[in-house]
Amino acid sequence: MLRKRILSYSLRKFLHCNVSTLHIKPEVKDAINSGKPVVALESTIISHGMRYPRNLEVALQAEEVIRNCGAIPATCAVIGGFAKVGLEQSDLQLLATIQNEKDDTKKLHQILKVSRKDLAYACATGKNGATTVSGM
Repeated sequence: MLRKRILSYSLRKFLHCNVSTLHIKPEVKDAINSGKPVVALESTIISHGMRYPRNLEVALQAEEVIRNCGAIPATCAVIGGFAKVGLEQSDLQLLATIQNEKDDTKKLHQILKVSRKDLAYACATGKNGATTVSGM
């Protein structure tokens, strides 16, 4: 019970910190504050694992299944340098449709594969990044 209280306090403190590069979807923040279950999802499968449109379909289906089970989905990614916990449909669309080619002319539109070690770089440089499990 004490461990649960400490974890709950830590999450609440984290959610109220003033970090300009961290955006937590209000639905996710409310769920955590009220003790509802939240399921964090990586986003690499959307941008690097499957081709469009199947990648977007799978992402939306995964979120729907989580909702149907009574939890709140929190897909994580870096969009335009902002670490986001809980994505809007437009964010999912962006991850699903931007090409990840090794072409210098499209460097600005690439989506990085972001693990723990890449998170600060993606945020500091204003990049888009799909999180791996270790990046969450």
